[in-house]
Amino acid sequence: MISRAEMKWIRSLDRKSVRDKEGVFVAEGAKVVNELMPHFRCFLLIATESALSCIDNQQAERTEVVPESFPFDKVSQLESPQPIIAIFYRPQYSAPSLEYLRGLTLLLDTVQDPGNVGSIIRSAAWFGVGTIFLTPGTADPFGSKVVRATMGALGQTRIITLEEPGKLLQEARQAGLNIYGTFLHGPSIREIQFPSPQEKALLLMGNEGQGISSDLAAYCNKPVHIPPAANPKGHPESLNVAVATAIMLFHWQGTKS
Repeated sequence: MISRAEMKWIRSLDRKSVRDKEGVFVAEGAKVVNELMPHFRCFLLIATESALSCIDNQQAERTEVVPESFPFDKVSQLESPQPIIAIFYRPQYSAPSLEYLRGLTLLLDTVQDPGNVGSIIRSAAWFGVGTIFLTPGTADPFGSKVVRATMGALGQTRIITLEEPGKLLQEARQAGLNIYGTFLHGPSIREIQFPSPQEKALLLMGNEGQGISSDLAAYCNKPVHIPPAANPKGHPESLNVAVATAIMLFHWQGTKS
């Protein structure tokens, strides 16, 4: 049975400060919960009997099967609550270092929109990116909107927030690694010879409005521009960052085959 105090606590997890303190995050909906179960320890699983039947791996520390009348709207962060909600433990990683760079690694610089961050995580998992670094100010990857946007891909790549991103980039440059970054001007993506899958490299993607910050852009020794098609009516000033990331990863993938 779920007490009122527990329901209040679950609802409070919509705040990042509470998630950080408790070391957990929330996932809702059968598809997302089912995808995350093999990758994260589940602290609490609340579901109706019919919704629970959709979960392949039900190894939660605590499972509460509730009636169809259960007030999911009291605990849900969705406009249309689903009959299943799970509380997962967040992963813990050691201090960020170059050891996490295996092949292509992403660094998101203050990408603030949760939908963009979620879409990027999903694309990164699709294209085999092992690690995604986030700078402070980037949307919390364990916020409900990001978790939903990943469509379950959250557990398929390592995600680490950097307190001092410049420190890691400096170490990467000192180690002789190439650091790619997308800009509005520079060599076209069509002209870039991306590294082999075994070669460590970093790809920086910047904020929706400002792009890569000047502090971090200074570390990029491989600027890349995604040129627009010729259009007599003109074109937008820039691409959506999630779309640009997917294009970059697709081209990178092309060098692997």
